[in-house]
Parts: sequence; structure tokens; C-alpha cells
Amino acid sequence: MKGSVLLAVLVLLPEIGLAQQTGPVPRVKPVQERFSPGPGEPASDNPPLSASPDKLSASPDKLPADGDTMAAVTAETRYPIPVPRPKGAVPGVAGSSKPGEAGASRPTEKSVKPAITGQSAPPQQAKPVFVLAAAKQCEAQLRKLNARFTVAKAIKGSGQCGWPRPLKLTALSRQVKVSGDIRVRCEVALALARWSKEVVVPSAKLHLGVKKPPSVQISTSYQCRRRNNRKTGKISEHGFANAVDVMGFGFPGGKTQKVADRSGSSKNQRAFQAAVRGGACAYFTTVLGPTTNASHADHFHFDLAVRRGGYRLCQ
Repeated sequence: MKGSVLLAVLVLLPEIGLAQQTGPVPRVKPVQERFSPGPGEPASDNPPLSASPDKLSASPDKLPADGDTMAAVTAETRYPIPVPRPKGAVPGVAGSSKPGEAGASRPTEKSVKPAITGQSAPPQQAKPVFVLAAAKQCEAQLRKLNARFTVAKAIKGSGQCGWPRPLKLTALSRQVKVSGDIRVRCEVALALARWSKEVVVPSAKLHLGVKKPPSVQISTSYQCRRRNNRKTGKISEHGFANAVDVMGFGFPGGKTQKVADRSGSSKNQRAFQAAVRGGACAYFTTVLGPTTNASHADHFHFDLAVRRGGYRLCQ
């Protein structure tokens, strides 16, 4: 009996093992289920492979159910489509599109042409800045040089022309007089006084043998006009009481030496004019005269023009 039972068990064992190996196959989640986030899990960056094209094109503001969250990520959101460049535009060049087309830039300030209304107004330009304390300090220095002057009324010209506190100058020192109706800002008067003391007087003694200081003949000081008397352009420094025109020099006995082209003059006359002209460059920011141009063939032009970087013009 026992032997028959043991034989039956040995016969049934292979079938039992096969049954365990060939039991029900575990259910595998579909592809879309593997991509669906579970409770509390973040959504994956990749859309489900089974997502249909219509779901991929859905707008972001219309999201589907939680199970298809990744289907709401549109192709446009993940991969932005660039706006086509207008026809005729040059890559990398702003404003190369035609006006009115997409991508066309606004015109720059330089490209906008102002309307022409008769005679154009003079452009705004740099001019000396008036500071009362500085003006009074300048006047104190001028008195130390024994210059003679009075504070004149404020000059109120048209446009930018004028000066708040001009000086009416009559002498650069006790010995050096000036001729003409001279109204200039104090800084110009001070530069003239120093130039006459340190350059004109010693140069006249050295080159001309003059023992007494000469007088300085000035024709123009303040005058509201454009440069070189042109109809258009910037205002002359004369319009700011910031310039003088020296016509010549007077000597004892009624002798004079006018400013002119001295190429045919004596050696001493050429040397004197070259000395006073070159020396003026140390006191004024602009020095013009004969051989500069036709407008300055018969006089020296001295001014204290304001320029960027302290630039000086000595011609």
C-alpha cells in the first residue's frame, strides 16, 4: 500500500511543477499607464506614446484629465517656431525690413528729417557758464593787474547771445590802453591783460626796440552774429562776449603796426607779429589771423571757446 502511494506521488510531481510555471501571466501596464503620473507623482517630460495628434495640438489652456496631463504639452510650447523673416531683410541688421512689415524697427533720431520752416535757427552749442562768485574772483585778479574797467549792464541778445555781467574795458594796465568800445566777460579781459603784460610788452621791446608799452587796438568785442558773418551755422564767440578782434598796436610818436600778412615786411616786424600771435595761444583757446583764412586777413581773433577735452585751436 505504501509503495503504491509513493509511486502515485512521484508520477504527479512533474505535473504540479508545470502547473506552477504555467500559471496566469502577470498583467503588464499599457504604455500610456506607465507614463501616467500616480497620486503625488510629478508628470514626466515625455508625452505618452499612445497620445493622438489631436491631443498634442490641444491648447495649454484646455488641459485634459489628470490621466492625460502630458498630452496637454503642445509641440509649440516645447519647440517654439520662429517668426519668418520679412522678405528683403538682412540678417543681423536692424531696420532692414520695409516700413510696416514685421520686424521693421522704428526710425532713429538721425533718420528723421526736421521740417524746413524758412531760415533755420542756430543750433544749440556749448557756451561759457556764468557763476557770480567766479566772476567776482576774476575781477579781483584783474584789479591786481591795474586794469581799468567797469561792470556794465547785462547784455540780452537774441537766441543764445548775451552775457549777464560784461565788463567795459578801457586799459589792460596803468600803461597799456585799449581802444574801442570793449564789452567782454571778465575771463577774456583777464587773458588780454596777462597776454599784454607777459607777451606784447616784452616782445615790442625785444624786436622793435620800443621802451614804452604799446596800446592794443581792438575793433570787435561783443557782437551777436554767426561765425564769419555767415547766414547759417553756429553763433560766433563774439555773441557770448567771449572774443575780441585785435587790429593792431600803437606806439609812442603815433606809429602803429597793423595786423596783416607780414611776408614782405622787415625782419623785426615779422618777428614781433609772430611773437604776439604765438604767445596768445597760451592764454586763449582760439587764435586766428592772417594766413588762417580770408576772414582773418587783417586782424587777430582771440576767444575762450569751450571745447571737449580742453581742445585749443591755434592757427
